[in-house]
Amino acid sequence: MEKNEKSYEILINFVKDNIKSGHYKLGDKLPPERQLAENLNISRNSVREGIRILNRMGALKVIQGSGNYISNDFLKPLEELIILMASLEGHSSLKEIIDFRYALELEALTLAINKISPSQLKEISLFLNMLKNCQTEEMKSFYDKKLHFYIAELSENRYIIDNLKAFDTLLNTFIENIRAKIFTDEENKEKLFKSHEKIVEGLYEKNLEKSRKALNKHFEYIYKYMTK
Repeated sequence: MEKNEKSYEILINFVKDNIKSGHYKLGDKLPPERQLAENLNISRNSVREGIRILNRMGALKVIQGSGNYISNDFLKPLEELIILMASLEGHSSLKEIIDFRYALELEALTLAINKISPSQLKEISLFLNMLKNCQTEEMKSFYDKKLHFYIAELSENRYIIDNLKAFDTLLNTFIENIRAKIFTDEENKEKLFKSHEKIVEGLYEKNLEKSRKALNKHFEYIYKYMTK
């Protein structure tokens, strides 16, 4: 044990090292707690504490009565981390948050535009149509989110998708129901829909420049709302 290293950290580092080396892969089951305690020369309580922390981190999935499995569920801890970070920075960091959100969506769009299939285009057109015709701000907010996250999913990039979800949670933590509130602004509402329409047109035409310009306009309206 390294100096000042707590017993449960031995278990955490053991699991981390085995993941990094490739010995443990996604879905692999850890040895029983008793075996881990004996092999690592630590108490079973220390093993349980290490497992609890790894589970909270998203690196382990604990299935009662079955065992502990290597997991890759880092969305919740990622959300908690960036919310805490942004809370310490205060509302002055909102501009940076939206900048990062824009960068994520732009890259998602860039990756998605050459992958999108005819059936997926129909799906995204449905979201656009619902966004246009639904009556309440809450439903407009719902389909706005569906459209943006569907494009992110089409990127097939887990890092973009999880970060986008985490930053969406972050924005709603700072400003509750931010999407619905933006849609109550009559001046912005029509312009926002037009930007969504142009994004989708660009996807149909596989015209990245058109979609990028529309996404840029979309975020201009968001910046405008945020600075009111």
